[in-house]
Amino acid sequence: LIGGLCVGLAGIFWMVRAGCWIDFLDMMSGWNGDYFQAGRSRWTLDRYVAHSQRFVPWIFLHIPALVSAGRTIFRVISSRRTPAKFEREDIAKVVLQAGYVGWLMQAFVFQQLFDYIHVPGIILAMAVCVQAAMSVLMTACTNDRLTTIQPSIGNLLLPLMAAFVAVAIVNSPTTNWARQRHWYRCLQACMGSVLEPEIKDDIALTPMPRWRELQPVIEKLHELCEDDTSVMAYNGNLIHLYSAMKLRPPTRFVYVDVLARCFPRRRDEMLTAIEKSHVHYVVSDLIEDGCEVDLNTNDVLPNTLALQSSTLFFPYNQTPVFRSGGYVIFEINRPIGWLTREYSPLSQEYLLQLTSTESSAAKE
Repeated sequence: LIGGLCVGLAGIFWMVRAGCWIDFLDMMSGWNGDYFQAGRSRWTLDRYVAHSQRFVPWIFLHIPALVSAGRTIFRVISSRRTPAKFEREDIAKVVLQAGYVGWLMQAFVFQQLFDYIHVPGIILAMAVCVQAAMSVLMTACTNDRLTTIQPSIGNLLLPLMAAFVAVAIVNSPTTNWARQRHWYRCLQACMGSVLEPEIKDDIALTPMPRWRELQPVIEKLHELCEDDTSVMAYNGNLIHLYSAMKLRPPTRFVYVDVLARCFPRRRDEMLTAIEKSHVHYVVSDLIEDGCEVDLNTNDVLPNTLALQSSTLFFPYNQTPVFRSGGYVIFEINRPIGWLTREYSPLSQEYLLQLTSTESSAAKE
């Protein structure tokens, strides 16, 4: 409890010093309901399968961890002993396993399907599994033979642990040759040197961002930037722009696409913040926004999008000035317009739907 209070107070102190404490309270008290509702629509089987594949083999630890936690918690609930009668080891075990189950429940019930939310749950699952395995082994040692306590589990425990460790090592990104050959350069980067975009792409688990394409954008923005709040990232994976260029976000909405989807009732507030800011350039990702046309051209913006720019949402209704791969720099010199809540707003299907809606409105 004391440790949690210390960490919490340190976090609050940092937010107060950084100037984001009031915004944090606003998000927690007024925005979270919309976030919860938006998350429900994104919990699909396909997304969960893709999410699980990224955590193989560690996600399988939830199976024995839940079994162990369920048995322990059931035993405690069914017991008539008061807390004072529990031994210290029992209390530690129950607290760990209850914390694990609690985190898992909030991650799956209240949160969206983002990887970072589920990392603590897997770490807690590892702790629960280690605790359960140590309990079995210590009991077995007390009885001199592993097979005297739960023979089926005892005979399989050590081989299963060894097999899991072997699979984890083989499946680990650190044992992949494409990443291993960059160990020395990564260590140098930890000491302060700059890591090349090609190496960043090679060691990345997911291509977000695509550093080979993003680097020319960063160089171009250095030419265009007037101050440290004149650039904004539209897509979530472009948040790296701020740290790479040592810039401050021009508004408290550090990226807009995800926020516009999760908080549709707040889109006007986001647009107002952008209009009142000093931002002059916005960077977007055609690929993340679902663009399906060929990008291997010299056009700053694909022709199909350029022809529809007046009817498109922000920032695609602004003036494109530079493109590298799927990343486009837009100069904000037109009315901001509107924000979309679609997840693939540049897909052919959505663009056709948008064109059809515009045509119907024109006829009326």
